[in-house]
Amino acid sequence: MKTLMTSLIAVVIMAATVSQAGEKKCSSVGDAEDRWNFNMKSEALACLDEIITADPANAKAHFLKGKYCFATGNYGCARERFAAGPVKVKYASEIAGFYKNAGDGRLNAGDVKQAEEFYLEAGNYNPAISKETADSLFANGKAKKDDNLLYLAGRL
Repeated sequence: MKTLMTSLIAVVIMAATVSQAGEKKCSSVGDAEDRWNFNMKSEALACLDEIITADPANAKAHFLKGKYCFATGNYGCARERFAAGPVKVKYASEIAGFYKNAGDGRLNAGDVKQAEEFYLEAGNYNPAISKETADSLFANGKAKKDDNLLYLAGRL
C-alpha cells in the first residue's frame, strides 16, 4: 500500500511538472531543455527560436537547436544551427561526435554512402575523425581506394 501511494504521488508530481514546463514562459536554454526532456519537442524548438531571436549570438541556444534538429533527423536544420556564430568553435567536439555516431549507425546498416557523408561532416568539426575513420574503414575492408572519404582524409 505504501509503495502504491508513493507511486501515485510521484505520478502526480511528474504530471504537474510537465504541465508547468509547458505553461512556463521560455526565458532560458534551461527552459528549452526542460521541454525537450519532457518530450515536448516542438515546444523546445519554439523556445529556442524565441531565445535565438532575442539573442542571435547565443551559442548554446544555436547548439541545442542543432542538437535537437539532429536528433529528429532534420540534418539541414542542424547544419544551419551548427554553423551559426561561435557554435562551431565552442562545440566542435560534440558536433563531430553526433556526425560520427550517425555515420557509424549508417555503416552498421550497410549504407556506406550515407555513412561517408556523415563522416565527412564530422571531419569538418574534427579533421582527425575523418582520418581515423578512413584508416579504420580501409583496414577493415569496408572502404575502397576510390571512396571520397579516403581521398579527403589524405589517404590517397
